[in-house]
Amino acid sequence: MQASTTNERLEFINALDIHKVSNTAAAQDTANVVAGSALYFVQSVSKTMKDDVIHSTLLAQLAANKKYDRQANKAQWYGYYTQVLGQLGWVVQEFSLTEMNNVGAYPSMDQLILKYSATFLTGGQLGQFTSMINALKETKNKKAESILNAQSSYSKSANFQSGLTFAKDGNPYVSIAGFAYTSSKEIGRVLFDPITDPKMAFYAGKLFDDDSCDADYSTLGAGHQTMFLDENLYSQVRQSVLEKLSAEPLDKLVCAIQL
Repeated sequence: MQASTTNERLEFINALDIHKVSNTAAAQDTANVVAGSALYFVQSVSKTMKDDVIHSTLLAQLAANKKYDRQANKAQWYGYYTQVLGQLGWVVQEFSLTEMNNVGAYPSMDQLILKYSATFLTGGQLGQFTSMINALKETKNKKAESILNAQSSYSKSANFQSGLTFAKDGNPYVSIAGFAYTSSKEIGRVLFDPITDPKMAFYAGKLFDDDSCDADYSTLGAGHQTMFLDENLYSQVRQSVLEKLSAEPLDKLVCAIQL
């Protein structure tokens, strides 16, 4: 068979009729560990949106890890983390952490995290988020939890994020909270270690999905703000983000959580 010219090959490829993979919402809710974050994705979030959230927040974490010690310089770490997110197309303001009170009243870290998350997630969202936290306890998610532990803690200190992602107006929105604490003992399971020290210093801060939220969070010392990814802006840098991440061992940084 005679070899085709370059133009003929290009014309052939352009004329091909292929099956297009749908970019509609997922058939069901999903969740992922992304380095030092655990994120829940409701089914309204398309695959493209989910990938964009994972890749952009991963890049922001890795850049912040390089710039500042994630454990020793938490304030500076969060400052640079949000700066990178902003450059990637996220609409986000300062991420501040404030010490929580009565930490010793909770038997384990997950109970404290869920109690705090109830201050900014709705009933339905809180149920979805709780299912992710509970799933991470299970043996089937050992790899996902191991990644979270390795990426978010060192020795007696931890710094991690968790939240819920949904779609609105063609963009992914994330209700996300940042958590940081220092323990008197070596941290084994970031989310599930028992709280044995009633004087433990535990800090939390949140970014809200809804500016209309007007509840009083003064007892926790945190305000509310919006975090969402402008897909039009992100589409301009998406390929560069993927190229930047191409040398990273993604299988050791990102893992699906089986709900």
